[in-house]
Amino acid sequence: MSKCYNQAKINDFNYPSIDMAFGRAINEQDMPKDKDEAMKQFYEEFKVPQFESKEQVEELVGVTPEDFQQPDWLAKRELARERKAGEPTSNPPELQQLARERVEGNVTTKDWIDAVREINRPTPFNKIQDVPTYKQMVMALQKPYNGIINTGGNAKPGMTKIKTGYRVASRLDIPAYRDNDVWVVTVHVPQSGKAGSVIGYAKSSHLKNVTFQEGGRQMKGAMKIASGEMNKYPMATFIGDWQNTSTESLVKKTKDAFKSGDWVEIGMNPNRGEFFYDKYTFQPVASAGEVYQIGPLLLAKDVVYMNPNLM
Repeated sequence: MSKCYNQAKINDFNYPSIDMAFGRAINEQDMPKDKDEAMKQFYEEFKVPQFESKEQVEELVGVTPEDFQQPDWLAKRELARERKAGEPTSNPPELQQLARERVEGNVTTKDWIDAVREINRPTPFNKIQDVPTYKQMVMALQKPYNGIINTGGNAKPGMTKIKTGYRVASRLDIPAYRDNDVWVVTVHVPQSGKAGSVIGYAKSSHLKNVTFQEGGRQMKGAMKIASGEMNKYPMATFIGDWQNTSTESLVKKTKDAFKSGDWVEIGMNPNRGEFFYDKYTFQPVASAGEVYQIGPLLLAKDVVYMNPNLM
């Protein structure tokens, strides 16, 4: 087990109020109101793409047609194809059946969690995954023209800069990883407790005052995925206050966090349910004081857990 995890948390969950069990964190900050004109105007910018075309973004970061034929890029795409071909598309049959029964109301959330712990328990990364370059991000993304967020490094004029304290929604861009083996963070305008317009794509995100799936979770949708009846779609979104931390600095902070014992690795996979969870114990989580996200790796501090009996 990684040093990142505090063993005491296994038997000392801090259950929240019943409101938390329905995705409303008691310490969440309100969505931006009209009085905060600066933030409102910032959000308004992202109702339309930030660039006119993918080619414009490729020119910005120096992508050429030849780059798509380079051996290292072709190797990444081949690795993605092999991984996709070798991964199971759904759960084992016993979990598929339980998922169908849960939708019908015949299986409790607690019973579902116990079954997943036994049959399809998550595996922590316990390390930082590959951090992409801006060039790799643009090559991997389907719609890079929505915007590229400056998180330090070889940043270019025209990239989006987010001020510390702005409330955003964050998630992993699945197609970039699934098709090209590139881990990219997608940052959205938070809208009614979910992801709204895309602000842009980033190498990493650092958020505070985080709520996971604020405003409610999608149990039936997740269970249809878990039963093999539906393909995955974006639902693993969390909302928090953006911290203008460079990716280079966040990598260092993350390495230190793994050693500290104060941070928990968080995951979300609809094959395992509609909630984010502690990857060591599979305990559902509602909120956190702080989150580091580098690709698929989520580390959280000051986590508030949900009580399965209230879900």
